[in-house]
Amino acid sequence: MSVELIHQIHQRQPWDEILLEPLQSYSLRDPKNAWKDLIALAGHAQFEKLYPDFFKALLELISSSHNADMALHNFERFSEKISDKDYLYTKLSESSSLLEALVILFSGSQILTDVLLREPSYVDWLSRPETLENSKSKDILMRDFYEMAGEEFQSKNIFSALRKFKKREYIRIGLRDLLGKVEFKETVEDISNLADVCLQAAYEHANRELRKKYGVPFYQDADGNWKESEFAILGMGKLGGCELNYSSDIDLIYIYTSSQGETRPADEDDSSVRSISNHEYFCKLALEITKSLNEITSEGNVFRVDLELRPEGKSGEIVNSLVSCEVYYESWGRTWERQALIKARVSAGSENLGKEFFVMIEPFIYRRSLDFEAIEEIKSMKHKINKSLKGKHSKGNIKLGFGGIREVEFFIQAYQLLLGGRDKSLRVRDSLGAMRTLCEKNILTEEDHDRLREAYIFLRNLENRVQITFGLQTYLLPDNETDLAVLARKMRIEGDSQKSLAENLMNEYERHTQFVGKMFAEQFVEKEKREAAETISREWDRSRIGEEQFTESKIAEIPLLSDPKRAYRFLESLRDGAQFSHPSVQSIQEFYSNIPKIFNHCRKVPLPDSAIDNLCRFVEATGARESFLNLFHENEKFLELLLILFGSSGMLSQILIRRVDLVDVLTDMDSIYRYKQAEKIQEDFDRALKKSADFDSKSMVLRRIKQAEELRIGVRYLIKEADLAGTLA
Repeated sequence: MSVELIHQIHQRQPWDEILLEPLQSYSLRDPKNAWKDLIALAGHAQFEKLYPDFFKALLELISSSHNADMALHNFERFSEKISDKDYLYTKLSESSSLLEALVILFSGSQILTDVLLREPSYVDWLSRPETLENSKSKDILMRDFYEMAGEEFQSKNIFSALRKFKKREYIRIGLRDLLGKVEFKETVEDISNLADVCLQAAYEHANRELRKKYGVPFYQDADGNWKESEFAILGMGKLGGCELNYSSDIDLIYIYTSSQGETRPADEDDSSVRSISNHEYFCKLALEITKSLNEITSEGNVFRVDLELRPEGKSGEIVNSLVSCEVYYESWGRTWERQALIKARVSAGSENLGKEFFVMIEPFIYRRSLDFEAIEEIKSMKHKINKSLKGKHSKGNIKLGFGGIREVEFFIQAYQLLLGGRDKSLRVRDSLGAMRTLCEKNILTEEDHDRLREAYIFLRNLENRVQITFGLQTYLLPDNETDLAVLARKMRIEGDSQKSLAENLMNEYERHTQFVGKMFAEQFVEKEKREAAETISREWDRSRIGEEQFTESKIAEIPLLSDPKRAYRFLESLRDGAQFSHPSVQSIQEFYSNIPKIFNHCRKVPLPDSAIDNLCRFVEATGARESFLNLFHENEKFLELLLILFGSSGMLSQILIRRVDLVDVLTDMDSIYRYKQAEKIQEDFDRALKKSADFDSKSMVLRRIKQAEELRIGVRYLIKEADLAGTLA
């Protein structure tokens, strides 16, 4: 049948239903469109005369590829792009490995296929044996970039060259992966090395251009010597661990030596250079690097840059000096930042500056004591992730779902944070290396290590195979049998039908995620410090009751609120504090524990919206958010009094918000719950007036006492400790 089919292709015969079965035998799911592609291809060269065996080889390769229809269609599109088709088919006839590589690429990655369609000349580069044989070191990648960029390296066109270089190298890396020539670790290291080279090239270019305008940044050291201020780009997350996938953002932190100084011209006689502060210089440098990599042009971008892991996140400076970093992490650093810094390394710029940073930051990341609270914070973070995924493909989320990649990473990092302060060998950036160390230290059994390693590699490969298809930053498994079967082939999972391929893939996925999920859930449960961990866990569970209620949708369900969106915004500001503030983990936890109390007491007041608005305004006016959240947590009666006042009387609310020092009236429970005779009020007035020397101060005292008494009397009436007659009296 294949001989007859190939003859019909050569003759470019029109479609006939008789072709259905033979085409389906080559795994083509859409035979009619496949025939169009084959007939179009047949017109590209004199195949019957010059390349009689080509279609036989092509159909056999397509049949065993990841996606036969996609492979054939992309092959026809590629052939159409080649002007010298005889050159192409002569080359393919002479090199079965090149033909196989193209079919695998065309069937496995549309995004990389599109790159080759835009630059079909890359096929010559792919045909060289060395291109697909080995991974590349950073030195080789940098050399290759210089060669490809040529004179553009010294011009603004460098960023266009970087985009092209990255895409070309992605074809090499992705094709080696799809062909099964490499293990997972080699693939992600290759991508990470490429990112480092792009960062270094962008940094060198931006720094060179800025020095022409502003000179060289200098600072004065402790001995009074002037030295050049250095700059480093810290790779975080997967970049830091040399574990980038195909669609990863690159998480970065920019640092420099010191803000104590300014730029100077490299040549003292150069009057064209304008001196600026070191901080201004490095801000410009960081902005230029970010823009050059992040900016989307007709050629796409180089890498998506994420700077949210820097000190103070989105609201922080784009670049920080060593001293600024030290102050921030010592004063406000959180557990998740300790986690993030485990993987940090210098991706570009000064290695020496990076070493200084890591020496400085080491005590923050790794504590000498057994820090079980950090473990519970990690588990709480995962709890939040799980909650956010409800109804959002949580089961098929390779990264964030149950037993997914994030749970493997959190499992490893929990041990690193807990024990890394005492054992430096645990301070390993990459996940596989950290797993191996945990096993060598008898923290993981050999069996658990092997299964966890297998699961992690499976999940990361699965993530890569999903992303390489269209270049999208997605972590979701396909939701249909056809695409699952294609994914199974990419994962080299066997099956004798589309259904069995899909089922076998999902069985493997379930096997690995069940194991990871169990390991993560049971972590530390049977350990020596179980009681301490469980105590902290219970505290978090209590706070989660409030946390689960504190969503915009949940608040919208509360019938007593007339404007739930406004209430949510006010409460959100109470949780997060003022802009540029650094709310502690404890204060956020106490906020969530207070949420059920706030809603409960708001049900008892006539104006619940006002109660929430005024409570948040009051706390903001005090400037002591954390103290009051703690006070509300410890003293619910005080919180109740405030909400009654704020939800019942606009006048009294304004008095307290304007004069926050009057809050001591509400904390004096004796004066609130006991009747105060006129004589006692008079005594208070007389005592206060004796302490005042002049008329102005006496007036201020009288005003304060009057407002305090109005507040006390009003609250007594509101809580029904006094009736109307008693209040008026």
